[in-house]
Amino acid sequence: MSEIWVLGEIEKDQVKEVSLELLSEARELAEKRSWQVVGIFPCENPVEKIETLGDYGANEVVCLLHEGFPHAQPEGLSSVLFELLAQRSPRMILSSTASAGRDMAVRLAVKARIPLISDARIIQISRDGSKIEVTKPTYEKKVFTRFECPEQKSVVITFQQGILGVEKVRNPVPARITTHRAEWPENCNRLKYIERFKADPRTLGVEDAEIIVAGGLGTGGKRTFDLVGELAWTLGGALAGSRPACDAQWVEKNRQIGASGKSVKPRLYVACGISGAIHHTIGMRESEVIVSINKDANASMTKLADLKVKGDLQEILPHLVDEINKRKAEKATT
Repeated sequence: MSEIWVLGEIEKDQVKEVSLELLSEARELAEKRSWQVVGIFPCENPVEKIETLGDYGANEVVCLLHEGFPHAQPEGLSSVLFELLAQRSPRMILSSTASAGRDMAVRLAVKARIPLISDARIIQISRDGSKIEVTKPTYEKKVFTRFECPEQKSVVITFQQGILGVEKVRNPVPARITTHRAEWPENCNRLKYIERFKADPRTLGVEDAEIIVAGGLGTGGKRTFDLVGELAWTLGGALAGSRPACDAQWVEKNRQIGASGKSVKPRLYVACGISGAIHHTIGMRESEVIVSINKDANASMTKLADLKVKGDLQEILPHLVDEINKRKAEKATT
């Protein structure tokens, strides 16, 4: 029976949201063909959440145990994954484009000499399971290209967080939990973990940010867009932009949100001067809380927003920054 693997990630004893998204996608692909969904989770000890992954579609969860996780050597981990792959020959391996997932995916694909398709959007499988087609954006996300994967060969496919969404199984069956002691040769320990620290929000990628403040064409120019950036830094969030704002070079292209940019799912998304066209909202509509600040009370973004603020950005943003700084100072003194 064919298997779909999900290379899962655990952070602070919690299964990351993107891993649940990948399990949901794997279940949808597998259930029509009676394939098995196997979650592969490197961890120091099995965490409580592992036992509930059957709710998201996992038939089996393999815990790769090593005392160095979550900071184990990526070279060593890829060696362990390669050994498992040789034993079980999964048809498909899903991973995230986040740093840890991308690292595992690339190293495994190179080591096993199997195809890797990154930043996928759609996977289609023929009825007999022999043919897999993957659609992904190419040419700076201006067009979509469909790739056909070789028959009878494993393929690694990565997705951005927020692209797929999470859906629980209607009638879940508890997943089988198996453990595998992850050991590797000393020559796989060439990298050394030193420390982990909070990234500067000015350099943090939008796909990794819990707070995003984005500006659009409605900001009117670079001067007002700089106020959007100031709000982002004050909140400890990342700065982003709509496609028109990026085309105007008010913000870097790699911070573009939408169909031709990044898809994100932060805890807070503040849209400043963004109308809310579908090609933008498709990349941020899964945000937990959406705030819209706009002169136009009828802008499409206001219909999507949890909190709507009507007014001039040049008046609102400085006051908002001052109030946040004031409350920070009050909190620091208590």
